Amino acid sequence: MDFPSLFQGREDAFGIYLIEETAQGKVQGRAYTKSEPVTQKQWTDHLSGKVGLGIIPIRKDGTCSWGAIDVDDYKAPLETLNAQVEAMGLPLVLCRSKSGGAHLYLFLKEPISAIILRSKLFEYAAALGHPKAELFPKQTEPQSDDEFGNWINLPYFEADRTTRYALKNGEPLDLENFLIYAEELSITEEQLEQIKPKLVDDLEDAPPCLQYMATVGIQPGQKDQGLFNFAVYCKLKYKDDWEKSLEDINQTYVKPPAHSKTVQKVIKPHQKKSYFYTCDKPPIRDFCNRELCSARPFGVGQSEVVPKLKLGVLRKVETEPPIWYLRVEGHELQLSTADLMDQTRFRKVCMERIHQIPARMKDPTWDRILQEKLDKVELIDAPEDASPEGQFLFHLQAFCTTGVSDQKDGLLRGRPWLNEDEEQHYFLSADLMKYLSKNKFFAYNTTHRTYEAVRRIKGGSKIMRVKGKSMRVWFCPRFEAQTEEFDLPEIEEPF
Repeated sequence: MDFPSLFQGREDAFGIYLIEETAQGKVQGRAYTKSEPVTQKQWTDHLSGKVGLGIIPIRKDGTCSWGAIDVDDYKAPLETLNAQVEAMGLPLVLCRSKSGGAHLYLFLKEPISAIILRSKLFEYAAALGHPKAELFPKQTEPQSDDEFGNWINLPYFEADRTTRYALKNGEPLDLENFLIYAEELSITEEQLEQIKPKLVDDLEDAPPCLQYMATVGIQPGQKDQGLFNFAVYCKLKYKDDWEKSLEDINQTYVKPPAHSKTVQKVIKPHQKKSYFYTCDKPPIRDFCNRELCSARPFGVGQSEVVPKLKLGVLRKVETEPPIWYLRVEGHELQLSTADLMDQTRFRKVCMERIHQIPARMKDPTWDRILQEKLDKVELIDAPEDASPEGQFLFHLQAFCTTGVSDQKDGLLRGRPWLNEDEEQHYFLSADLMKYLSKNKFFAYNTTHRTYEAVRRIKGGSKIMRVKGKSMRVWFCPRFEAQTEEFDLPEIEEPF
């Protein structure tokens, strides 16, 4: 297998990363997305070190033949992460990234759904202790012609002297051996479903966050909250013997084990009261896998921290105000910003559209879930006329160019007047508001909002004398009117 075949992705767009020198002699990088097919020249330039290449893994049909976990953790040596990946039996190829972090690539023998691929990548990332790592593909839905998706910088830039090399058994690989290794680890969709991270066996009934943490070792900064949540698990599972079980977990999985006084400090409040998992707090928040957790015997089940409805990708159409689309139980719901921020309004939309009501949860929990969606939100550029202001300008143009008067006194009869010398339309605000209402445009339902929109296109108002009467009129720059007639089809005479 060659390099371009291994990284097949979106065919009509790609990314480039240029190293440029400023006028002050400072070297900096700039990233661009090119909306054109990637050619052999781009692949050659990348491997020769001329121009860095980025490929978008998701294709137009929503499938991928590879994915990646972007780990921006520069503290631990890459050799340590490489050993961890291999010890867990994960089919990931670790490559040093441009910035010195790690890109963990997963290669497939045939394209599969991006939804399935992202789910597995998250499972692997969480098991490795990096649940917040960036995942590629970032999108899960089929992409349109103008929605390309996100690209990732490829390894082996300037292949002969690259710093973006792969590791195997902790040793760097040249390009040829990387291609061989990547093909060895490439798998089918069926194999992907079967391969699970090799985690500690005695916590298979616990929330996956605790199992993940135990596998990689509970670190010093995680001790207090980690032990608190393990105490919840031990009380649920071991009943009267839970204190001893918590001591065993401390000795086995905390690196290094916490002092006995620290463990007793955790135990004391649990002796007086039953607590629940602190799913909205670190460190377990960062390892959260809600769907899997709800199926575990001592997981969260259907608690308030787990929405009963499955929430998918969040998309935002960049109109003013914005329009949001959230996939809920496989249905895409159109929402306003207020619908998203207010649980009552969101539940009402769900009831009306999909005939289901999600479980109400505490506001901080809902805010956390919403923030998770916003962290990965897909932004969609909208045509100008898709926004309320764009629609207003459409109506304003129609109002100013239909039934226009060529004399100033037309204003007294409710008609706009075109002053050709000034290249401006003049009209009365009451006539415009009446026109908007007649055409059922209510987005700008006050004169104040309408006037502000007119001012944004360099319009305004002034006092004008018409037939000896002083009156306040609005004005805006001239719109081009249609000058050519429509082409009418020829209609044959009936027999």
